[in-house]
Amino acid sequence: MEIELSLALLAIAVLTGVALAATMALRREQRRAREAAFRYATVDALTGLRTRAYLFTALERELARSERTGRGFCLLMIDLDDLKGVNDRYGHLVGDRALRSVGEVIGDGIRRIDTGARFGGDEFVVLLPETDPTGGWVLAEKIRRGVAEAGITVDGEQIPTSVSVGLVTYPGEAATIDELLERADEAMYRSKRSGRDRVTGVPVMDAEGTQAEGAPAGGRGRPV
Repeated sequence: MEIELSLALLAIAVLTGVALAATMALRREQRRAREAAFRYATVDALTGLRTRAYLFTALERELARSERTGRGFCLLMIDLDDLKGVNDRYGHLVGDRALRSVGEVIGDGIRRIDTGARFGGDEFVVLLPETDPTGGWVLAEKIRRGVAEAGITVDGEQIPTSVSVGLVTYPGEAATIDELLERADEAMYRSKRSGRDRVTGVPVMDAEGTQAEGAPAGGRGRPV
């Protein structure tokens, strides 16, 4: 009788252990699935930056924080110049390399509190909390120069890359998220029309990020 009882208890213990292990394995799989879904929704697979959906959540949060504290922020709209030309001449895989290069420059250049996102296609957006126009311009120029210096190499050929950047600030230039993005997009296209590879949207500043004496409002190219 004692032997039979011991065997029964052993069987129960084994089954319990198996069930517990199976439950733990299922929970691990569920956690991995949730993490994968979160990454898919919030991280752009090509560039490693945040997604458009994540950006809108961050913008809503920053707009509310700014209204509550009275401290403003900057927004950059960044477009990779002539991506279509790169795709047509070298192929889309090389175009993807150019996009990844821009993503790396943005990711390396921003702070932990900033949000760098791929907005779609060849466009990127950078949200800069608690940043004034001077600080926004300095970072925009840093990104512009970084992309120009990086370039990409294909079969020994150096392919130049550049970005056109539009800069807007809140409050002052827009009252809603849609208006902010629209103003930033307009500023970015002014950079395009002015010759690309430049930052537009605040008064012209010198290389130290201070407003140049007598400088008109609008865009600028490289620091002299």
